[in-house]
Amino acid sequence: MAQPKISIIIPVYNGEVYLEDCVKSILGQNFQDFEILLVDDGSTDSTWDICRRLAAADSRIKPIHKQNGGVSSARNAGIEAASGAMLLFVDGDDELREHALEALLEAQQRTGADIVAAWYDMGASIPYPEAGDVVWKGTQALQKSLEDHPLTYSVWAKLYTREIIGDTRFQEGIRVNEDSLFVFRLLCKQPCIAGINRVVYFYRLYRLAVHLVYGEEEAKDIVQQLFVDLFEKPVRLEGVRHLGAWLCMAVRNRCLNYLYVQDIEDKRKMLYLEAINEADAPEWLADEELIKRIRTTISGLPEKYRRICELRFYKCMKYAEIAEQLAVSENVAKVQVHRLIQKIKDNISPNDGAALELLVFFMNF
Repeated sequence: MAQPKISIIIPVYNGEVYLEDCVKSILGQNFQDFEILLVDDGSTDSTWDICRRLAAADSRIKPIHKQNGGVSSARNAGIEAASGAMLLFVDGDDELREHALEALLEAQQRTGADIVAAWYDMGASIPYPEAGDVVWKGTQALQKSLEDHPLTYSVWAKLYTREIIGDTRFQEGIRVNEDSLFVFRLLCKQPCIAGINRVVYFYRLYRLAVHLVYGEEEAKDIVQQLFVDLFEKPVRLEGVRHLGAWLCMAVRNRCLNYLYVQDIEDKRKMLYLEAINEADAPEWLADEELIKRIRTTISGLPEKYRRICELRFYKCMKYAEIAEQLAVSENVAKVQVHRLIQKIKDNISPNDGAALELLVFFMNF
């Protein structure tokens, strides 16, 4: 097989719910000269089986299985196995937007940049501070990083040349900011960076909360409580068109409250919070009728699945807790929850996008 132009590295751990959607978003790109490295970081669900099945269907997909070592370890394993001239990192629960690879590669070829950076969609339109594209050279990008420019934060939505990465690797053993540290180390090499004012990457809600509050358990609590409140206290959202955007704003506000309560002052977090602003408010309606349709769907499920729904929805139990309640293993509990998701999908009209999006989003976060 000839050397691919782009190596796309996807670290994944227990990603059975979203991994296929992630890979599908890549295979559907109009630019096709790439390889996909699926790095399974010791998953305990069906992730590895999914990786092998996807690889069997497309020779460009290379599955890599390793002991659990964290996302930095998984990304490093992907870098070592990559054969492409350029590298792109995508997390297993995210997706690429249409024409993402084409847009990134065109900017690289046009500018000769070492790194091409674009924007990512968290459910709302978030443009760059600058109008149009930017090119930074020498110490300019490093200076922008020190000024907390959002273009310099994350590892996603960026195309890297193999030369600029060189022997730089992700710092293993740390849980937060590992991606920002990696990018900062690259900026210290004084690369040429081209920034394009275009959204190329979709970033899911739960992980947005993780980055805002810097804690997985805290993020889960915030997102879970949002949906519990939606079910127990239906609210009318005037002029809402896209539920995902409204949910991002709701999580943003709850994370902001959490940070204030915890007396956490972090300029980067505040900048993320301010990025999703009310000017981008969706125009779609989620009201009592929506909640009623969802409850009707749940009430029509078999008793077994209503019980699982109660534990997951209303009591916000983790898989281990659900397993204890049902007297099954944790893996079996995970399978049953995912079967519940499918039954919910099957029992909601395909035309009822509002109820489908809200239910599936909650069950999958």
